[in-house]
Amino acid sequence: MELILTARIKHRGNIGTAYPIAPNLLLTARHVIEAVDWQSGESITVEWPAIKDSNDKPLTATVNGIAYDGEGPAEDIKSKCDLVVLYCDLPSEIKTKPAESILASRLFVARTGWQTAGYPNVIGNCMESTTGKFGADLEKPEVKLTLDDTIDPTVAQANGLQNGWGGMSGAPVFDLASGKIQSIITDHNQWMQKQLIGVSIPYLINHSQRFREVTGIESHAQRNQRFVAEQKQQIFNVLSKMSDEEILFKELADQLKLKLPNTTSQKLYDQLLEVFEIDGLAVLDILLYAGSGALKQDAGDTVRHKLIDLFYFFARLMAPESAVPKQALIKLSVYSAMATELSLSAIYGTNPDFVFREGEVRGKHAIDASVITRETGWDTEAFKKDAVESIHTAIHKVPPTKQLGNFERRKLNAVIKQRQDPALNQLYRLELNLGDPKLLNNPLQEEVNCQALSAADCLPDLPIVHYGEAEAEKEAELSAKFEELFNILETSQPNT
Repeated sequence: MELILTARIKHRGNIGTAYPIAPNLLLTARHVIEAVDWQSGESITVEWPAIKDSNDKPLTATVNGIAYDGEGPAEDIKSKCDLVVLYCDLPSEIKTKPAESILASRLFVARTGWQTAGYPNVIGNCMESTTGKFGADLEKPEVKLTLDDTIDPTVAQANGLQNGWGGMSGAPVFDLASGKIQSIITDHNQWMQKQLIGVSIPYLINHSQRFREVTGIESHAQRNQRFVAEQKQQIFNVLSKMSDEEILFKELADQLKLKLPNTTSQKLYDQLLEVFEIDGLAVLDILLYAGSGALKQDAGDTVRHKLIDLFYFFARLMAPESAVPKQALIKLSVYSAMATELSLSAIYGTNPDFVFREGEVRGKHAIDASVITRETGWDTEAFKKDAVESIHTAIHKVPPTKQLGNFERRKLNAVIKQRQDPALNQLYRLELNLGDPKLLNNPLQEEVNCQALSAADCLPDLPIVHYGEAEAEKEAELSAKFEELFNILETSQPNT
């Protein structure tokens, strides 16, 4: 969360606040620029008082027009939202990330913390950092923000201001847990001095196609379509590298009742996909039978790896669809660690990687929540210290040799984030099985502890996953197929 990127936006003497959310896009409140006469060529000036140019003057930019004018995000919203996205040629010094990594698509947790910064009129040109707590976590266009402190009305009146919060309109409100923007401030509740009002960013993302288009954020349907296409391409890539002389190729052709030598990789692919579209579990049976037969003749690494890849990729296509984005706390409606790995691989775009451990199929890089204990008591800092050390040990396979301060935490978080790259494919995360009675008193049952561990000053890129209280469709059958795969891999031996 980079509050220093918060900009001041001016129009006819009025002041508001804005924030860059993508290359050449600014987010602010609609009423700040409502009176602009764009047709006559009128422009708006934006400046960053906290960032100086080579002449020691604030960076400035000019707004070119409106990209999104706050149209209602859903059919039940008749009026426009008090929010706009502006086109603006940002100075080269303003480094922005993709909107998806800046804007929150999942609602905050009620009564958790937020932080903002802007240019309230009462303090003139200064950027004021303000904190508070979110209200109820309801999926509505409007967000209520309770202030930890407020501007003294007498100070505002002494400066000739009726509302000391004027100028904060458009200020970004960051969720302290995720570091992402949850809303922008649009109003100050005059009847409740300790309450601000904002527009919900997650609501817009989930309900406004135009907002997603402008910001470049994919919808769940678009992400799922891309995911399915990528998985099918990986399946084709494995099959296309197999010759009709390979034993696994022959066994697959036999299971599909295809005649050699007239069978090609393309025919295998088409037939397997056709079976999958009818019954996903049936195609896994074909792979198990073919793999078992092939491994009895050749138990080498080549056969094993190709069987595993094909099985994992088809199984991944059966992963329960989830609209959950990448975030600090992920709640999955699945029962098993196996389904958790499949779901997470879809969310993060990694390839699933499994192990069979203690009678259960689970993600190879999952860190069981049992490594986190309550031995440090309820003190938040003590909990974070204990948790970070346990996570360090789980990832590096050795305990830390010294106390893990802020530098070491940032370094560990960088390792966690880097390994989420599909090229490295090591999706480390904490997993808590909510259905396990042994974990009933685990500290990760409490969302406040999850928030503390995922805070910006701790391990914000370490996913914490809750599962075990619901069962996805066909999950039990799919879990049984996975166990059979590991049984075949372990017991199949070549003929002598």
